[in-house]
Amino acid sequence: MPSWRPFQNDKAVAPVEEVVVASVAEEPIPLKPGQAEGRVIRPGRLAEGGRILLVPFRAGESVVASEELDKIAYRVMQGISNSLGENPPYFDIMINDETELPDYYITGYFVEKRQSPGFIKALRLRQGFILGVEGKLVDANTQEVLATFNDEVVSSRPGEDFIHLGFQLGHNIGEFLHRNINASSE
Repeated sequence: MPSWRPFQNDKAVAPVEEVVVASVAEEPIPLKPGQAEGRVIRPGRLAEGGRILLVPFRAGESVVASEELDKIAYRVMQGISNSLGENPPYFDIMINDETELPDYYITGYFVEKRQSPGFIKALRLRQGFILGVEGKLVDANTQEVLATFNDEVVSSRPGEDFIHLGFQLGHNIGEFLHRNINASSE
């Protein structure tokens, strides 16, 4: 069914056909609770490593963009970098100021950022923080999506805040990608 975009730059445009692509993904590895989930669609292409550009995650539909969210996004990048850079296949982690072109890039959105509901505060339980993301790993040359992921973490220790949760999310994403890539090459 075509979707219509009636006007673009004050001109009528033709319908855009939706393309349905059959899934070629293998079944994802079962994960422990609190770890990222998703699908690695082309693990063989990722098995040899390469250069990955980390793009800071942005505010999603129900999350307000702020300076704090920017800091959280950089902690997510740090968690991904630590996880992917230390384990084979080795990836060279790039930030947007590099001169070489990346082989892949990781991008995503924050889909949830909230504190625990008021009734928990009324019961005098510890206030919790909840942070969730969705994202993808894309081949930089062909723009083909090679992996998708999502994760949600909840603070479990006193003193944890959104910044700590951002690093945990990044670490979970990196571990998910690493685990699925290595499982396919065994």
